[in-house]
Amino acid sequence: MKSRIIVILILFYTILLAQTPPDTLWTNTYGDANNDSSTCIRQTTDGGYIIVGNTDPDGNEMNDIWLIKTDENGNQVWDAIFGGDQNDFSIIGQQTSDGGFIIIGTTESFGIGMQDFWLIKTDENGNEEWNQTYGSIENDRAQYVEQTADGGFILTGGTGNLEDDHQDFWLIKTDEYGNMEWEQTYGGTGNEKAYTVHQNPDGSYILSGLTESFGNGAFDMWLIKTDEFGNELWNRTFGGTENENAYSMQILPNGGYILAGVTKSYGQGDYDVWLIEVDSLGFEIWNETYGTPQVDYCYSVDITSDGNYVLGGLTNSTPNSDFDVLAIKVSDQGEELWTAKVGGSLNDFAIFVEQTDDGGYILTGYSNSFGNGDNDIYAVKLDADNINSSDEIFNKPSGLNFLNYPNPFNPSTTISFDLITKDVQDAKLEIYNLKGQKIRQYSIFNDQSSIIWDGTDEARNRVSSGIYFSVLKNNGNTLTSKKMLLFK
Repeated sequence: MKSRIIVILILFYTILLAQTPPDTLWTNTYGDANNDSSTCIRQTTDGGYIIVGNTDPDGNEMNDIWLIKTDENGNQVWDAIFGGDQNDFSIIGQQTSDGGFIIIGTTESFGIGMQDFWLIKTDENGNEEWNQTYGSIENDRAQYVEQTADGGFILTGGTGNLEDDHQDFWLIKTDEYGNMEWEQTYGGTGNEKAYTVHQNPDGSYILSGLTESFGNGAFDMWLIKTDEFGNELWNRTFGGTENENAYSMQILPNGGYILAGVTKSYGQGDYDVWLIEVDSLGFEIWNETYGTPQVDYCYSVDITSDGNYVLGGLTNSTPNSDFDVLAIKVSDQGEELWTAKVGGSLNDFAIFVEQTDDGGYILTGYSNSFGNGDNDIYAVKLDADNINSSDEIFNKPSGLNFLNYPNPFNPSTTISFDLITKDVQDAKLEIYNLKGQKIRQYSIFNDQSSIIWDGTDEARNRVSSGIYFSVLKNNGNTLTSKKMLLFK
């Protein structure tokens, strides 16, 4: 009898956790009759999006980097193409503190090797301001770039010889113009590749990817913490006897990390989505797999405004089926909240996911089902979560506009909001640091629509550079939150 009660309680808890997937607000494709693909989409400060992708403009199977700016509904505003007479392809990009954009990719047209890192800086309209290459005579393939607190950039990827399957993590720090300040490599006798790097609030760095040299299996997830100059402080591996890879990673407000990728050692399928939370020293807190008996991949993870996680990838949930775009929302303890699949009769992929300022979700990748060509860039916009009206957070406003500009910022940022609620009582804007400590609080008065945060705490002391969270509350309930980056 006791075991039956436990089973019933588990089933009841699962039902409570489950939510209906959000509606698809719009989808859009970009491309011509040739192959086009995307690996990154990010919301810009004007509410639109920047898409980092690749295009084959001449149909000769030689890619160029393609940067597309859209409005909030995915309609193209402008685009820019970068490349030479060989194969050049982008991986990721972001809006910079001056309103322009930074793009990282790999070039075969320029540099000194077979493949080199290629860093491109543009203005707010996509006009190139400068570019830099980094590499050796071997193959150097870039995977990630992020602007650092000093206005420079941190880059990572793989360096070495692809032909004999021996690459190492490569970490490069540059100044604001892309001039290299220092570099570090990490690896063993096998093959290693870094996919993500972030700067911690204390100026150190955290890298994730895969390793063949260390761990338990063919490939394992690999997490490396370094100091501010790239000197290794510690590393951790995660995996079984088969292949694992950490394609994406984020820094958590508590100082830990969330790793997302794939596993073949665990789960129920060929490959399954694998999510691992670790503490600030890289020790595992929990891990969960998500998937079907078929192939399920996760390429991207983002922290949502409610403290949970959204994952983006692909699935072919039935035998011999084509792939669909996959989005999964999970709680901060790894419980699956909802799963959304979007696609047509052919292959459709998601490589990147991000929560948007309206509480919804934006994904990008490429589609063979829709568009004008063999593959076209595919963007999918999902609505905010479907919330039951009896839920405690029913006060989350419909049509909430919650933005801060500029972001990143120095020394101040304007946080704007539009409180459209049934009952506004004791509305507040609170600022939290990455450790989850509340450092500033503002009361919101009737008809107030913005607050300027000057980067100080309640004692009016300047806070250090790093990641902060602005949290909008009404009557004690959290409506939404936004991640902000303070540069100095």
